[in-house]
Amino acid sequence: MTALRFIPIQLTFCLALGICLARHLELDAFTCLFLLLCSFSWLAIRFHKRDRRWYSYELMVGLTVVLLGIFSTELTREKTAVLPGGYQQWHLRITKVMKSRSYADQYQAEILHMNTHRSRGKLLLNLPPAPPGKSLKIDQEILAMGRIQPIAPPLNPHQFNYQKYMQGLGISYSLRPGRESFKLLPGSGTSLAGVAAQFRNTLIDSLRASGIKGQELAIIQALLLGDRNAIDEDVYEAYKDAGAIHILAVSGLHIGIILWIFNYLLGFLDRSSGGATLKLVLLVFILWSYAIIAGLSPSVTRAVSMFSFVAYALYLNRPSNSFNIMALSMFFILLLFDPNLLFQVGFQLSYAAVLAILWGYPKIARIWQPKNLFLRRAWQLTVVSFTAQLGVFPLSLYYFHQFPGLFFLSNLVIIPFLGIILGSGLVITGWAAAGELPQFLSEFYELMIRTQNQVVQWISSREQFVFREISFDLPMLLFSAVLVILLFSYLERPALKKAVVFCTVFLFLQAYTAVDVYRTRKSEALWVMHRPGQTQVLHRVGQQLTSYSSGNIKVRTTEAFRTGEKIRQWRNDSLGNFYRYGDADLVILEQNSPVYDLPVFPKWVLLTNSPGFHMDRWLEQICPQQVIADGSNYYSSVERWRISCMQRGIPFHYTGKDGAFLLEPEP
Repeated sequence: MTALRFIPIQLTFCLALGICLARHLELDAFTCLFLLLCSFSWLAIRFHKRDRRWYSYELMVGLTVVLLGIFSTELTREKTAVLPGGYQQWHLRITKVMKSRSYADQYQAEILHMNTHRSRGKLLLNLPPAPPGKSLKIDQEILAMGRIQPIAPPLNPHQFNYQKYMQGLGISYSLRPGRESFKLLPGSGTSLAGVAAQFRNTLIDSLRASGIKGQELAIIQALLLGDRNAIDEDVYEAYKDAGAIHILAVSGLHIGIILWIFNYLLGFLDRSSGGATLKLVLLVFILWSYAIIAGLSPSVTRAVSMFSFVAYALYLNRPSNSFNIMALSMFFILLLFDPNLLFQVGFQLSYAAVLAILWGYPKIARIWQPKNLFLRRAWQLTVVSFTAQLGVFPLSLYYFHQFPGLFFLSNLVIIPFLGIILGSGLVITGWAAAGELPQFLSEFYELMIRTQNQVVQWISSREQFVFREISFDLPMLLFSAVLVILLFSYLERPALKKAVVFCTVFLFLQAYTAVDVYRTRKSEALWVMHRPGQTQVLHRVGQQLTSYSSGNIKVRTTEAFRTGEKIRQWRNDSLGNFYRYGDADLVILEQNSPVYDLPVFPKWVLLTNSPGFHMDRWLEQICPQQVIADGSNYYSSVERWRISCMQRGIPFHYTGKDGAFLLEPEP
């Protein structure tokens, strides 16, 4: 495999291995540094003695890079301090403005002081919703009173794990002060990110003043400035279903187009002495200036890092060494910025797509080489889109459990015009910021974006081509990734042995899938889910699911559960008061239930809608083995019930705190 023979790729693989090992090893930074210095010393001695036999020297180089990955991860881990609980006064600085929710404005904040003592760490700050245009800005400082809470794990099985996602960003705690419990501080400091955010807001205000508004403005913010906070949920879902979601994130595609535009515009410098060096400096400066304006998000940072190496390769007149460029950019991003980026979905998808294009595109594109220019360009775009989707296919199924069948159509229609949209967008944005933008230009550009949105919405409306709820677990991900690698290896140099290995791995994947389906069909489970203000009980028998609920529960609320449990058929039914599960009873009590007419010693009792009865007397009479309270109850009632159950040694489970409850019958 050609890609794996490049030394930078081998070193990057070792670095990634070290970062992964650091998650499972308990080594402090000092121990890692000591081991790293020992390995560097050994390499230096061997290099001086010219003893560089592969079985010792190259293996030690790999081990040294593994240790370097562990060390960089440990340094990053130590930056996040363990914060104390209790009611404290917090001095915070806003570092990132997140998308607002209906119930709160969300920010990432850096801790400056706790009470009167200097402190450090990061928090997720939730503030009461502010009026439009009055939300906090990056670098603003506030003083807040409150008690920090660990970010809660998901309450229902297979639900998105927001706690794990925030921990990947180095944030484990949240703070939610009341409306009167915080105040803005004057004289906030100024950082590079804050200056870039102010400039970005100025550009957005200039575009708004020129007459561009609504979702067209939101898409422009995402395309040019990397700000997706203003995009409506239905528009975002349309781009995702059409397979064009990557357009809304400033990433390698956008940075590559910008590099191509400015490389062409600055081409005249190549004709002068020293002009090529000046052009390189200007290109790198333009790319990183754009990255700062776009907020230095992880996707922007990795894309600009990669294309900075591409610009250097163009300067050396060696643009074909793409694997080294990709590996070096990945190596330095993980080492210098944040090794935890390796575990972020966007990082994995980005590099998987780039590697697939670099590896698979030349082999597939040469299958057909039409002479017609239009057909040739259409074929090339289709192959690029196909290879990129093939590279991210296993990851997309694993993380998102859906696949847009018309991805090639959306990319074939949109990508050819994306360069025009980006190029004209840069001109229009700069013009609007510098002075008054002519109305016909703003209307024309708004029409371009509106047309793009309409095309995407039309493609996404073909529901029969959007494959959803695809069950795909970790072993399937690994098998599929190996199959994609083997396929590219076979296309690179066809051989019978490679075809046999590919078929063998494919048979293993089929065998695992068959065993998994058989195991699922033989199993049964009963869950009490957490739904705020509602009651829902899910009964799964094999690949069939019945949802018993107290009201209208949206189908999408159980989508993650159905996907994770490999459900093929489901139905809704009204909620009753008594169920027989195995050899045990589930009794459901609500406000008007005859609470004192129950059979004695039921195994489970589910309390819903805050039934009004004397809990202590009822427990003495009925003696249930397990009491469950779901999200339809008042919290004050739940706490009283919990105390009563604890006094009598009866297990009590509240879904709003303890998560969904799995009922397990007697064996």
